[in-house]
Amino acid sequence: MECTNFFKSPVPPLIHGKFDSDDTRETQYLDEEKNICVQKVSTAELNFRRDIFSGNRGSNFRISDEVLAKAAENFLYGSILGQSFEEYCEAVSKTSRISINTAKSAAKNLVESLKHISKRAQSSRRKNSFFFDDLNAVCPPKYGTIQVCRGKNLSVSLPGNSPGPNSVWLEALLYGYEVIIRPSFRDIFTPMRLAMSLINSGLPHSLISVVCCDYLAHDTLIENADLSLVFGGQKLELKYQNDPNVKVYGPGRSVTVLDPYIYNLKVRREIIDSVIGSGGVACFNTSLLLLTRPFDDFEKIFVCDLVSATKQRQFIGQDDRPIFSREGYQQLKNRLLTEAGIEIVYDGSSPVNETKIQAGPLVYKRTDTPNGKDIFEFPFPAVEISSLHKTNIENVVNRSLSTAVYSDDSDLLYQVFHSRSGGRVLINTNSATKFDRLPHDGHLSDFLLTERPFVKM
Repeated sequence: MECTNFFKSPVPPLIHGKFDSDDTRETQYLDEEKNICVQKVSTAELNFRRDIFSGNRGSNFRISDEVLAKAAENFLYGSILGQSFEEYCEAVSKTSRISINTAKSAAKNLVESLKHISKRAQSSRRKNSFFFDDLNAVCPPKYGTIQVCRGKNLSVSLPGNSPGPNSVWLEALLYGYEVIIRPSFRDIFTPMRLAMSLINSGLPHSLISVVCCDYLAHDTLIENADLSLVFGGQKLELKYQNDPNVKVYGPGRSVTVLDPYIYNLKVRREIIDSVIGSGGVACFNTSLLLLTRPFDDFEKIFVCDLVSATKQRQFIGQDDRPIFSREGYQQLKNRLLTEAGIEIVYDGSSPVNETKIQAGPLVYKRTDTPNGKDIFEFPFPAVEISSLHKTNIENVVNRSLSTAVYSDDSDLLYQVFHSRSGGRVLINTNSATKFDRLPHDGHLSDFLLTERPFVKM
């Protein structure tokens, strides 16, 4: 269904690689101008149409590196559903409110993940562990384990803050799963473009579906899928924490633990970038800055660094802070103002025009103890400053997707590693971009695959 005005009419779901339009479905607009809308699949339709969950996959199909490389090229340079790569990035920026620069950067990183996803999957395999189609090549006598899928299909509920999280479902395709994607209404473009790039490069149609639906239908999607990956906050984490067939990515918060006496130039640059980089919308942006010991005037020094870095980004044309309506930004800010014990230290938001505002960076602190309270997540640069003496470090970093520790305190590191978080720990750095095979939140294969011991004689 390649046409220049594809996104100008209600976008139908992609079911097993084919668009399935039905004018009786409810629609929802994605942009303020009401130019882009999607057809929503209802709970009743999901319950009635069992074919959505059974695509008749090939029992032994494996995706070649050639298919992945061709799909990466199509994503970057092809016209997919009537959109060039530039038009795609503009559309993502418009509905998700991230800057075009952030959308382009995240999309290019996604393409790199696509090209190297098989290497990342291989890096998680244990010694003497094989896939079933490797068995014929194993010379006897040999023993080990065969990795097999825990189910036939996987539902994936994506966030809309960045194209990046789409990389998680690529690995599932490698293992032979049929993938049913539920995109955020903030970004339907990335999963659609990625799915069509793969299909146009030789991936069987039956392996991918993209289905927009509301929260009620989302529950039905999870109930009917064999396994599910869900991006969400603490409510979803609590809802599915005891379900072995659901893996929750989130809450999407990251913590930086800092000994303020080593706040040198290198550390300052890294921490400031962790707050405002990528427009402050990514899961790895610092949400909580936790000081290991008191330091006079740290807040003033930190705010001065933020102001300076923001002005520099504005000067060189790399100010990626998202733009909101003034009313929309105030509603988000009210989440802080309505909670007792919150003090706003600095609000660096700047007006774009009479109705729009470029949001953040926002710095705040609590006048009471933060124990037992959620770390706020905002779709713009925002960070809470707190002190270690006010809280239990294990409770704070619990379920943090990333914890950066600027300290040589071995006892502190021990507590971080023994928290319940599955997220990565970055010691004396705030970036893992140079280590492309480092798992984001544990190895996904541990959730998607199980192992069967074997002996071959």
